[in-house]
Amino acid sequence: MLNLFVKSRYRPIPALLLLIAIGAGSAQAQDAIEEADLVGEWRGIYNINIGGDREIIFTVTHDEDGLKATFDDPSRGMLAISVETITFDGKNIRFQIPRIYGDYNGIVLPALGSDGKPLRIDGDWAQAGEFIPIMLNRTLAD
Repeated sequence: MLNLFVKSRYRPIPALLLLIAIGAGSAQAQDAIEEADLVGEWRGIYNINIGGDREIIFTVTHDEDGLKATFDDPSRGMLAISVETITFDGKNIRFQIPRIYGDYNGIVLPALGSDGKPLRIDGDWAQAGEFIPIMLNRTLAD
């Protein structure tokens, strides 16, 4: 009969957990997304069952002061509206546009394009109490 209660000086579980923790830390460091990686045009489609699909566009730039962006919703005649506040923690991003009561909260996905920069943000557009899930895709330069 196998004795499962045999005491041993060898404890593989703590060593294994330590190796997993070290590996996870180094993987996070390799996958870190920088603010400058978000520069570009991010487009998303939404449908509110009135007039078909509509597009929103965030055009993101980066300078010594950090991220800046403008917002477009061409179907509603909203063009080049300044995003007042952008917060980014390496994974989560938020665009706030109080002028139009707009707010986009998303998660930058780790899938990278051929240029090594993120391709997609999954999140929700909130405006005037309504929430619409919108996936933003970065437009790649030709």
